[in-house]
Amino acid sequence: SLTKKHPYRAFWIGISAPQDILYRRIKVRAQAMIRKGLIAETKKLLVQGVTKKRIQEFGFEYMAALRFIEKKINRDELLEILIRNTLQYAKRQKQWFKKNHEINWISKPQEADHLVKKFLAK
Repeated sequence: SLTKKHPYRAFWIGISAPQDILYRRIKVRAQAMIRKGLIAETKKLLVQGVTKKRIQEFGFEYMAALRFIEKKINRDELLEILIRNTLQYAKRQKQWFKKNHEINWISKPQEADHLVKKFLAK
């Protein structure tokens, strides 16, 4: 629990990227997932006898790959689904982390140096 007192002092830092940078990073990540074998891995699971229902439980990435394999979507649509779902997931993560008021949000990693020094001086 976030409100529970712990025996150690913790310093929380969260990096908040602008939306355009977040989108670009997620797009690159989604492209890499496809390039590194998401479709082949999903096909392999099917060959090994893993049910479609079970594959869908592995996450939205596998659900989208399964739809591609079944020719329900094309490669461009697969990429867009991966990007959209990852953006939605990132938004939910950010909302969850915002509940922790101890997090020091920064926009650039370099900003952490000053905050950490200040924390350690206490």
